[in-house]
Amino acid sequence: MVIGNREKTRLTRLAGQLENQGEFLRLFGKLGRLGEAARGVGINRQAHYDWLREDAQGYRGKWEAAQAEWREGLEARAM
Repeated sequence: MVIGNREKTRLTRLAGQLENQGEFLRLFGKLGRLGEAARGVGINRQAHYDWLREDAQGYRGKWEAAQAEWREGLEARAM
């Protein structure tokens, strides 16, 4: 199967988006701060809101898991 340039560009963009999402969520799970997590990845925090709106690649569920991770970290530190 031959993939055209347009499809290669789309796939490359999608791979980069997934990588950014994963790193952003990992940082948020540790820091609990949108702005700091976005800066750590080198993205504008508006990207997070765009991903939520579009629910790109199941982002909403991943976001909820990152929030839970952050809350659990808070609870552990409070004990």
